[in-house]
This record gives sequence, C-alpha cells and structure tokens, in this order.
Amino acid sequence: MLVTESTTPHAVAAMSELAARPRANSLSQIQADAWSRRDARISEINAQWSARLDGATKPPPAKAVEWPAEWPSRRAPPAAVEPVTNAGGSLPPSTSVETILNGRAAGLSDYCATVVKKAGADFAGPMYVVDLGAAERLLEAWRIAFPRIEPRYAVKCFPDSQLIKALSDQGCGFDCASEKEARLALDAGCPPSRIVFANPCKLPADVAFLHASGISLTTFDSIDELDKLRATDCRVLLRIRADDSASRLPFGAKYGCLEGEIAGLIEACADRNIRLCGVAFHVGSGARSPKAFADAVCAAKRVFDLYTTLRPHATPLDVLDVGGGFCGGFSDDGNAAVSASGDCTVVDALNQALTKYFPLAQYPSLQIIAEPGRYFAEASAALCCRVVGSRSRELVSNNNRREERQCWISDGVYGAFNAIVYDGWLPHAVVVGGGGVDGSDALTTVFGPTCDSLDVVFSRVADAPSIRRGDWLLFPCCGAYTSAGACDFNGLPATAYAGVRTRYVRSASMASTDADAELPVIYSDRPPCEVRRYF
Repeated sequence: MLVTESTTPHAVAAMSELAARPRANSLSQIQADAWSRRDARISEINAQWSARLDGATKPPPAKAVEWPAEWPSRRAPPAAVEPVTNAGGSLPPSTSVETILNGRAAGLSDYCATVVKKAGADFAGPMYVVDLGAAERLLEAWRIAFPRIEPRYAVKCFPDSQLIKALSDQGCGFDCASEKEARLALDAGCPPSRIVFANPCKLPADVAFLHASGISLTTFDSIDELDKLRATDCRVLLRIRADDSASRLPFGAKYGCLEGEIAGLIEACADRNIRLCGVAFHVGSGARSPKAFADAVCAAKRVFDLYTTLRPHATPLDVLDVGGGFCGGFSDDGNAAVSASGDCTVVDALNQALTKYFPLAQYPSLQIIAEPGRYFAEASAALCCRVVGSRSRELVSNNNRREERQCWISDGVYGAFNAIVYDGWLPHAVVVGGGGVDGSDALTTVFGPTCDSLDVVFSRVADAPSIRRGDWLLFPCCGAYTSAGACDFNGLPATAYAGVRTRYVRSASMASTDADAELPVIYSDRPPCEVRRYF
C-alpha cells in the first residue's frame, strides 16, 4: 500500500504497526513466537483434564441395545461412483522440478500465482509446494553443524516421495517406523544400511518386513519387543528415556526404558542371542532445551559403561542415536541453521557433550546418527489454498460494534491444519499476488471447508490484509506434521489419495527480499478460540 496525500491517519498508523509485526516465512520470529507459547498451553490442557478426571462421577451402567435386523453396516456397499472432480482435477500433475529465484514467501507467492492462473476455473486446491533446494541447503548446514552425526530423516514428519528422493540422492539416511515408510526410502534408492527402523513397538508384519528387506537396525525398550525379534538378524538399539519437559511433544511417557530396567534388558539381549549394538534416545519433538541433549548423551554414556561392565567380552557398542527434536530455518541472508525451537546453542551443547562423553580418540568407530524430521520438512514446504467463500458480520460487545470478515478456504483442521491441534502450530499466511491492509479495525476469521464448527484456521485476527472469494492464501513453513496427519473428512480432499497436488521447485536463494518485507501477514499468536474451547 502506498502512502499518498489521501491516505488516512488511521491507515498510516496501521501500516506503521504492520511494519513492526513478524514477516512471512520468518522462523526466527513467527515460529519462535509459537514455540514460546506451546509449554504454557500444554500445561493448561493437562490441568483442565486433571480437573475433569478428579471431579468425574461414575457413569451409569450401559443399557442393553437391541440391534435392528437390517443394521446399515450389514448391507451390501453401494456401487462405486466415479468422482466428478477432485482437488487436482483441473491442475495437471507436476512432472518436473521447476527452478525459482527465491524460496521465501514473495517468491513462492509469485510462483503460485502462475500455477493457479494456468489451472481450470474450478481448481481450488489445496496445493503443496515443496522446495527441494531448501531441503538440500538444510542438509548441507546440518553436516557443517554436526560433522560427527549422520542424519536420518524422520519420514513420518512429511512423507513426500520427491523430498525423500532428493535427500537420498545427497546421501541422507532415513528414520522409518513402518513398512510403508521404509518402502518410500528404499524406492528412493536409499540402501538398507542407511535406514533405522526406529519404532520400539513394531507390528508383526513390520517385523517380517525387516527380516526380508535387509534393514538390520531397529530400536526396542522392552523384553516383549525382543521376543518379537528373535527370528530376525536385526541389530538393536536400546531406547532410553531422556525427556526435554519443555519440548512440544515429549515422548517419555510412551517410549524409552527407565534406568532401573537397563541392566535386565542388556542381559535379555544376551539370553536371546540378539546383538545389542548401541543406545538411542529422543528428547521430544520440537525440543526447546539444549541442555536436554547434553543430559541425554550423558545418560547414554552410562549405558555404554554398564554394558562394558556386564558384558566385558562382548562386541563393544558402536552406535549412538541422538534422536530428533531439532528445528530448522533460514536467516534473513538465506543461511540455513539448526536450532532447538530457535535456540541455536543446541549445536554447541550437543557437540560438546559428544566430545566430553564420547571423545573421538576413545570411540573412533562409533557411528552417531540422528532422526531430524521437522528440521528438514518445516521450511521446505508451503501450502496454497483458495478462498471459496466470504461474508461480513457485525460484532457487538458492550455496545461496541466492530466488523468481522469471515472467509472459507479449501483446507482446514482435518487437513494440513490438524497440526494446530496436534502439534501446537500457529500458521501464518500471505495473499498470493499481494493484498493490502485497508486501515480498518475489522477482524478476520478464516474457516476450513468442512461442516465442523471446530474447523477454524484463524479466529478474529486484527490487521489482516483484505481477502475476497477467489483469492489464494499461501502458508509458508507448512511441512512439519501437516499432510502426514490429514484426512478427507466430509469427502473434501486433503490428501494425495484424494487428488491433492504437489508442485516441486528448487529455489536459488532463501534470502529475504524487499518484497517479503512488504507482504502483509495474517497471523495470530494464539490458536483459534474454537480450538482452545475444546482442548
């Protein structure tokens, strides 16, 4: 928006305020803002559920149910019906990787504008844009930051075949938790030796797949899991509990053996003739405390020492898996960086811990691996959604009147934005092709497409750019735990199986530009009130 003589003082003030707000694709500001609020929100949720459980009364006994003779589920399924259209019905699949000058929000916005212009009039998306160049630069930055640690991309975070192929071609390995994830890695050309099957409680079919596929490294944390692995020739990593209590999603309540269980599990491996080759831990998804990594390495060293004491004549442990929890992003000058929710001191903390407890001179043959997922995926993918409807309403509160602009987009909390609920994600968006702030005090609410009233992406956000039906919204930094948890609720397409398209680009730069600085951002530092009400 240009400042002219006719620009109102209110509009000038709005632009001034807008200039101070976080900018699109700025992980250092917007995502760190989201991370800083995650802990308080989880504590609040835990307290609410504890209060509900403490005050709960015993439910009445269930009444007998008389099932109808012709229960609907017993009827023959209806004949298949050919779909009229789907998410990508009027957008041809991408057959190549296109080069773009810049992978920041402004560059992606320009690219998306050209794509949707070529699509049919009925095309509404959603559409993912995956920047393979960004992922490759993140891999290069990882190797500079952690010269001793081999990355194994956590496929569950964003299981995209082309992203996996790009990382595999650059020598990256993979962390898989199911046969399907492992097949994605193998189909991308990754050798079995670069795959860790890091699921401490595997399905029977997955155990059989391990035996047949040649993937020999997996994790366990119980005797029961060892019994399932008897018939395989797997080497195993003992997963220990090592929580970062401040992480977005701690895993310790579900996975990781306790310190008092370690000796028994070491002996159980020997009794079953299963090769224990090392130790694994995971401090939690979206870690925030660099010290948690150092403490976990220290705990792993105690297991190495205990193993030497209990099995002095056995083959020494030779693998350390430091798990995931890392975050990644790009500075304004385009440099990739590793962090723990914005805290880049995690690099020094982890490297120093490895030097202290596992010095290279004493452990020259130690293989150290990690399982970064969010680190590679978050900043490498964006989502583009069409605005499919809009309206304006008047809010009245304490005799104050204020306009609320409401709109619907083609994806919501049953699709990519499930991460708002399950991952504490606070998305931000820009209008493709640009959108000005008109200086009004109107609030903006953005709904997802389903008929669920919980399906809200933004709730009453101030200072948002004007949005109209037919516009497209671009959500940068949309790769972590978004498409992976999507479903096609209401029959509305949110997954690749329903036709959601993905376009692939390779950016030449991730440096921030003047165009990025001028983009108005739709962003709220709190999740939608509809989500807060139920969780």
